[in-house]
Amino acid sequence: MAGLVSAVTAIVFPQYALPVGVACASLEAFKALRKKGAEQSKMEEIAGAEVSGKISPVTLRWKNLSYKARTRKKGSVHILKDCTGEAKPGHLLALMGPSGAGKTSLINVLASQVPRSAKAEIRGQLTCNAYQKTVDHPQAYVPQNPNFFSCLSVRETLQFAARARLPSSVTAEEREKLVEDLILKLGLAKCADSFVGNATTQGISGGERKRLSIASEMIGTPALIFVDEPTSGLDSFQVSVWPMTIPA
Repeated sequence: MAGLVSAVTAIVFPQYALPVGVACASLEAFKALRKKGAEQSKMEEIAGAEVSGKISPVTLRWKNLSYKARTRKKGSVHILKDCTGEAKPGHLLALMGPSGAGKTSLINVLASQVPRSAKAEIRGQLTCNAYQKTVDHPQAYVPQNPNFFSCLSVRETLQFAARARLPSSVTAEEREKLVEDLILKLGLAKCADSFVGNATTQGISGGERKRLSIASEMIGTPALIFVDEPTSGLDSFQVSVWPMTIPA
């Protein structure tokens, strides 16, 4: 390997007097830097639009969507088969069905949360505004059982999420305003300074925890939001009140 390196670095570009190895490395570094700069500019553009609340409406469509997974015991299993549907902007679309019907699996596929592997096979059309959907679209995904730091308050949890997810071009004042707006819109003002807690430490209630999970994923006002089992674990009163607290 050392001989190969010395042989490569012995060849130079006369016009630049640079070894081939260095020249290739510089070219690759330039390409990587250019790609990173383009991605950063795109992120900042999206973030700026998100913070200002100016997000273009998105229509999500899926046609003949199938999801097949391979398991050791059962072999190939058809989890989803020829699913077709549409989610329009400004509307709430609910997926209802018995346990094991594939609701979570469909949400995971629509939200691009299924990891790519040889064991997973996804077929069909999935588009956003008639274009093929990618993870670059501003979206949020709220899992059924989100994880939080139990020692942080509700406000600190949202501040941490804002600092972690928004680019450096967003000022501290903009982040603070976004956090406070979410606290008010999601009905978290009364528990804003309470510890989140966990199974062993007393903290906020189940309904407040659900709203916090949505608020933390809505940092930046995404155009699409996927929520898995939003009312699971809540009593009938909390379920009836919960939709009233979600911002339109």
